[in-house]
Amino acid sequence: MGISKGSAFPSKWLRVEDLPHAVTVEIEEARWEEMGDDSKVVVRFVGKEKGLPLNVTNWGAIEAALNEADTDRWKGKHIELYPTTTHFRGKEVGCIRVRPDPSEPPAPDPPPPAAPAIDDDIPF
Repeated sequence: MGISKGSAFPSKWLRVEDLPHAVTVEIEEARWEEMGDDSKVVVRFVGKEKGLPLNVTNWGAIEAALNEADTDRWKGKHIELYPTTTHFRGKEVGCIRVRPDPSEPPAPDPPPPAAPAIDDDIPF
């Protein structure tokens, strides 16, 4: 079979080569991690060795899937990761994307803000 790219260049980050099909995962945490000379927020999953460094697309997809912007509240929630492609620097490349866990009901919308109280005693 030969040597795969993943075995020749192992990574502690989840790559599209690691994900041959969609998989449902439980979020363990989201935290800042050093990535070379930079740092990114990385989502870690229960029972998985590799974390997913977030880009703005996947961050927004997790927020939408969970209906939650606070990363501290992502813990214990399930999402689905799936391989797909995107355009990058003029080429079609593999990537990992996020969508809601298909086995979970949609997250409820947050309650609307309370209406301000009406004070009828204000003179005009």
